[in-house]
Amino acid sequence: MKLKVVSLLSILAGLGLLITGCANDAYVEPPADNVCPDTYVRIIKGEVSTEIDAQGVPVNPATTFAEGTKVIILTYWITDEICCHDLSIVLKCNDEIIFTYTQTVGESDLKNPDSIEFYPQQESGFAAGDYTAVVYLDISELISVSFTVV
Repeated sequence: MKLKVVSLLSILAGLGLLITGCANDAYVEPPADNVCPDTYVRIIKGEVSTEIDAQGVPVNPATTFAEGTKVIILTYWITDEICCHDLSIVLKCNDEIIFTYTQTVGESDLKNPDSIEFYPQQESGFAAGDYTAVVYLDISELISVSFTVV
């Protein structure tokens, strides 16, 4: 019986050391090379218009444009700097890709908001159809903005 009590006390003492640990726990700082500050970047909003103001904000954003429109501008707002990823923008008309843009972005490459201008493939302007502009960060879709040309 005495052996069981001694064993039980030894186990409890060992558990106490495991639970409390050492007072001077070592701290290991992660290597800076492996940390990408834009891991949680999100694009929180996207709007389309035919004009932006001096601050880059859309003037009269819309979801419907007249056939023959000469330029449609996608403006998007990001939550933080992007520094080590590819930003891609795709424009589809009736589910067919008609424009693709990709840029490996640096910290100073983007504004907030930022925008891209879409020009029609023909001189007569945008043709009637259902359009979708999609913004990707690497392969993750961040936003999708749909609009119609009638």
